[in-house]
Amino acid sequence: MIDNLIKPKTLDDALESLRGKDKIIIAGGTDLIVEMRQGKLTKETLLDISTLKELKHIGEENGKIVVGAGCTHSEIEKNSLLIRKVPLLSKGSSLVGSTGIRNKATIGGNVINASNCADTIPPLLLMDAVVKIVSCNRERTIPLKELYDERGKAKISKDEMVKEFLITPLPEGCKWNLFKVGRRKALAISRLTLGMVLKLDEELIEDIRICPGAMLPIHGRLWKTENEYKGKEICGDIIEKIAEMGTQEAILLAGRRWSTAYKEPVLRGLIKRSLEELWLSGGRDNEG
Repeated sequence: MIDNLIKPKTLDDALESLRGKDKIIIAGGTDLIVEMRQGKLTKETLLDISTLKELKHIGEENGKIVVGAGCTHSEIEKNSLLIRKVPLLSKGSSLVGSTGIRNKATIGGNVINASNCADTIPPLLLMDAVVKIVSCNRERTIPLKELYDERGKAKISKDEMVKEFLITPLPEGCKWNLFKVGRRKALAISRLTLGMVLKLDEELIEDIRICPGAMLPIHGRLWKTENEYKGKEICGDIIEKIAEMGTQEAILLAGRRWSTAYKEPVLRGLIKRSLEELWLSGGRDNEG
């Protein structure tokens, strides 16, 4: 049961509203509405920020791509600047649910709700995204990789909200892939995703970034595997080793559970396939 609904006209009004009684922020509401129907919310006050223009901007500042937290996945998927500069994010947004969900759900909600299967978090982590968080009294930024606590929850106070994301486009020469494994092609919640970035200098691995989704308890990249193989010469044997080490690192982080029997070979196969494609066929350029 919803006790009250507040619909502020400006971001300042919204932040002022957060100073009082605890409120639940709603933007797209695609996750929240489900909880409401399940009776998980009782006597709550909702703060509807879905129409705030200050959260809807997309632009470029000082070499960073800026995406407002209130932008929907459809807007991100189709925006020409994002397709050109950070196509990995546009692709991630295109993988979210159905057209109807993409038209409503926002990138801010996807990141803050921190669902294990959130499709836009791996692309953002691969591009070292920074989160700008605001309240009435202050503004702060935090790297996305540091946003989540040991439970996998966003470290954000009750009087704060996410305003925007600052994204660093991939360096020139980087190639990328993004795979999603679901039970169905449409409306599928991810059972496993994999985002990967690879940059080669001749046959040397200059940069490698690996981020599985729907597997780790806390969203993150496979940092140990990345660091181990930077500077190594790529070949079939190295690809096998990266796939094995990456898979074992993910299992170590996640712990073995009922789904590991399925996800372990799938992740290993995805890492191997992705690396082979990026090495042999060139993969996707960051621009274009």
